[in-house]
Amino acid sequence: FIEYLNSYLSYAGIGQFRITEGNKFYVVDLKNSVEWALDKSNGDHMNSILAGFLAALFSAISEKELFCTSFSDTRSPDHNRFALSMEAVIGEIEEHLRSGKTEKEILAAYGNQHLE
Repeated sequence: FIEYLNSYLSYAGIGQFRITEGNKFYVVDLKNSVEWALDKSNGDHMNSILAGFLAALFSAISEKELFCTSFSDTRSPDHNRFALSMEAVIGEIEEHLRSGKTEKEILAAYGNQHLE
């Protein structure tokens, strides 16, 4: 499934995909992603668009309502990371992000240092 998804996402111009299970949430890595959107006026919203896409995709697969957020407001064609989980966990992560915590600090707070 992951190979098929990687092939499809790459063909769609989204990049290479990897998902890693952590404590309370999954970490989704996208590499070489969304290069086509970086020069467009809405490029700043690309992480939000990708987070919504990932939440919808994995909600459909798992038959559970999942939510997703980016660990960073920055956009990069090289590497984007997202947290995927239930609404309460994603809400906590977004609160950590609003308070200024880094991705590394959030991973440590949930015991996910192995995902750094």
